[in-house]
Amino acid sequence: MSSHVITLKQDTEHHRCALPGEPWDIVPKFIEGGILVDLRRKLKRSTMIDKRHPLTKSYAPSLNRLKEAEKSHLVEHYYMIHPFSMFSFYFNMLVVVILIMHFIAAPVVYPLLESNWIINVILLPVNLVFISLIIITFSTGCYDETHNVVIMKTGYVAARYLRTYFIFDILSFLPQILRFSRMDEALQRKSFHMTTPILVILRYFRYFWCLKVLQNLRLYYGFSTFTYKAVKLILHITVGLVLCIYISFSFLASALIQLIQL
Repeated sequence: MSSHVITLKQDTEHHRCALPGEPWDIVPKFIEGGILVDLRRKLKRSTMIDKRHPLTKSYAPSLNRLKEAEKSHLVEHYYMIHPFSMFSFYFNMLVVVILIMHFIAAPVVYPLLESNWIINVILLPVNLVFISLIIITFSTGCYDETHNVVIMKTGYVAARYLRTYFIFDILSFLPQILRFSRMDEALQRKSFHMTTPILVILRYFRYFWCLKVLQNLRLYYGFSTFTYKAVKLILHITVGLVLCIYISFSFLASALIQLIQL
């Protein structure tokens, strides 16, 4: 019986169905021709659900459901990005790496540098990543783990983002806006010292999102649970310690500045 099953598996493993019906790759039906057609098809596929994504197996365990998800995406939400696409996966990985470096380095860099120009240059990559993250988040579908559904409606996606990280992402840019503002220099310096510590802390709310992305990273590369927990513990200790030192130093410095001005 077992040898018969193995034989059937070998016979069907590389089988290509020749029965009439829709082709497996349906992207060419939506991008039929034009300039750089192959590149455009690859870019579109990168924004669609991909079986290589670690969460795709739980959402679409069968090939039929995977195909239905692709078709629904192209027909109903063509310009949206699927949360289980490889574009979303790799972009989130890039954002997490830059943000974690920022979480650890920024509290150390801020107190040591007095030149606004140097600080702006250092923060430029982080700010560009945050701007890209805001734009892409508005264009990426949401996954409801409770009901195992992906919601791609733009209104729902926007409303969910506005209720969660949007306010923290936007307010975290205020220190950079104050640096470029044309207000009185003394008032600018006072506003900067008062608001920057609070607004820098707001950006740390993204740390919880980073942990979710790291979990997907563990599933994708097959890291052991022990390795993942060890890395997460090191991150907790490092980020928490640096943030506590920064908060203490910033508020103490602000209090001393106010006492001197009095």
